[in-house]
Amino acid sequence: MLRRSFSFFNKKISTKYGEKCCRYNQNGQPMPKEKVKAIMETVKPFMQGWKLNEEHTQLIRLFYTRNYLMAVQFIKDVAKIDALSTRNCPSFHLTKGELLRLEVYSPPINGLSQVDFDLAMRINQMNFEAVSYTHLTLPTIYSV
Repeated sequence: MLRRSFSFFNKKISTKYGEKCCRYNQNGQPMPKEKVKAIMETVKPFMQGWKLNEEHTQLIRLFYTRNYLMAVQFIKDVAKIDALSTRNCPSFHLTKGELLRLEVYSPPINGLSQVDFDLAMRINQMNFEAVSYTHLTLPTIYSV
């Protein structure tokens, strides 16, 4: 017997227990705040430079690039890493051509999943100095 999931108003429901299907294995829900804090503490050495937003629903990191073209190249490099691994589409915000804000979260669940932490750790493996990216802890001349 073949079992299939079905859609109801664009919400996929699995035949098992009537729960939502979710590629993040979180039943369509974002990761709870306590679990996010625990994971951040566990993977802290691999998450250098990443911060959580106030609601604990996004991972945020700021970069300074020497010029606009370097920022665009950095965005392309991150997009390539994402396309080859997590396919989670991070958000990029470029201010004044040199300050880049990178936000990682899972839009379908409107919060964080394990996939987001994986992508952040993959981004941290990039060689930032070789391509003129500098991590910023607190931008003082820009309002973010």
